[in-house]
Amino acid sequence: MSPAPSPSRHSCSARPAWPTPPAWAAPGASRLSRAWPPERWLDDVRAFSEACRAEEGCLFFDWTRSVEDPTRYTLVEGFRDEEAGQLHVQSAHFKTAMAWIPDAIAAKPEIVHTVIEGVEGFGPMASSPPAAAATSP
Repeated sequence: MSPAPSPSRHSCSARPAWPTPPAWAAPGASRLSRAWPPERWLDDVRAFSEACRAEEGCLFFDWTRSVEDPTRYTLVEGFRDEEAGQLHVQSAHFKTAMAWIPDAIAAKPEIVHTVIEGVEGFGPMASSPPAAAATSP
C-alpha cells in the first residue's frame, strides 16, 4: 500500500490553474462506515478520482477530510456542462466505484447539485486576501 496522503487534502495529479466555473457542480459529503478505516479512503478512491479527472468535461474533482470528524469526507466536483455531468455518471469507472462505495459509507451521501448559467470565471473573494496583497500599496 502506498504512503497515506495528507489528511486534509488529496490530489492525484498536478492541477492546472482553476478553470472557468462549471455549468454543473455537485459537492457531496459522505461518512465512512465503522468497518472502513478512514485513513484508507483516499488511497481507495485514487484510481476513481484519476479516471474522473481525465474525463473531457471534468473541471475539478477533489476530496477533503473533515477536521472534526475523520470519517467524514467531502467531494467537490465540477463539470463543463450538464452533458459532461451525465456522461460522468454513465462512465464505466463511475459504475465500478458505485459497486464498492456503498460498502464503505455509513449512510447515503448528502449532495448539493447546482447548475450555474452565464458565469465566465471566478471572481475575487471579498475577504481574506493573501498577506502580500494586504500590505502592498
